[in-house]
Amino acid sequence: MKISGERILPASRQRVWDLFNDPERLAHLVPGCEKLEQLAADEFAGTINVGIAGVKGVYMGKLKLDQVRQPEHYKMNVDGKGK
Repeated sequence: MKISGERILPASRQRVWDLFNDPERLAHLVPGCEKLEQLAADEFAGTINVGIAGVKGVYMGKLKLDQVRQPEHYKMNVDGKGK
């Protein structure tokens, strides 16, 4: 699954960067994320509840930030496993 989009946020670049790197706030950005805990500076573990067409379920997984260029960019890689 690929999730993409764009939003304009009325805040400074540093403020947005700080929010996107806070596990509690980051959990709100990932669709269906129910739980997210930080394992390392760039790695998180969590639970995601998603449904795509007839396939629905709860998945445990890891989220890793890659290509980090503070405060401009990072790529979010998510690996999940479930029923």
